[in-house]
Amino acid sequence: MLKAKGTGFYTHPVSISVPENSGIIKGGDFLYNSFLLDPDYIVSIALKCSKNKTHTFSIQEILLKDLIDLYKTLS
Repeated sequence: MLKAKGTGFYTHPVSISVPENSGIIKGGDFLYNSFLLDPDYIVSIALKCSKNKTHTFSIQEILLKDLIDLYKTLS
C-alpha cells in the first residue's frame, strides 16, 4: 500500500490497513491480493486500479537468491 500510494515510509507502516481475507478483494480505488505467508504473517499486494481495465494476478514462488540475482541485473 505504501508503494501504491506513492508515500513510501513517510506513511507509518502500522497506520495502513489491508483486507485480512485471502484472495482478490476490491477496496476503494485499489485491488488487493492477499495470502497467508504463515500463521503470523499476511502478504497483500495493492494495485491502484482503473475502472476500465481488467487485472490478472499470478503468484509464483522464487528463491531469495534468485530474486537478489534478478535485482542485480536490473540495477
